Amino acid sequence: MFNYKETVEKYMQDHRYLTLATCDQKLKPWAATMGFASDGATVYMATSKKTKKVEHIKNNPNVSYTIDAEEEKDWDELTGLQMEARAEILNDENEIGKAKQLLAEKFPEFADIPAGDDMVIIKIIPKRGRFLDCTQGFGFSADLDY
Repeated sequence: MFNYKETVEKYMQDHRYLTLATCDQKLKPWAATMGFASDGATVYMATSKKTKKVEHIKNNPNVSYTIDAEEEKDWDELTGLQMEARAEILNDENEIGKAKQLLAEKFPEFADIPAGDDMVIIKIIPKRGRFLDCTQGFGFSADLDY
């Protein structure tokens, strides 16, 4: 059977945005579009520490996200990634530096954003997911475990 993990990692490198879903303490969902960089299947993103998603992650680290084809395609060409994951706000300066470097490589304009006390880096570690690949047939998907 084909191993889709390498395909997923390339897919993540080739895409710039995802939709991140979090929940508040009352399990009310929230979705946010985020620019991201990845290292393997691990995702990094920068945001203001004053956002709903940061508040939600501090109380409930369970998140999910999707990455879709960013252009219109016929159904028989559709691809996408759906992932269950665990998020954390980074505190380790070495890992923050690595994440910022990845983000700056993918988004050169990121290097121009002044570092400040307001910015945090979120790390998202995959648990399991599904890669949709309609090039293999309508509705075809491959399950992924991490």
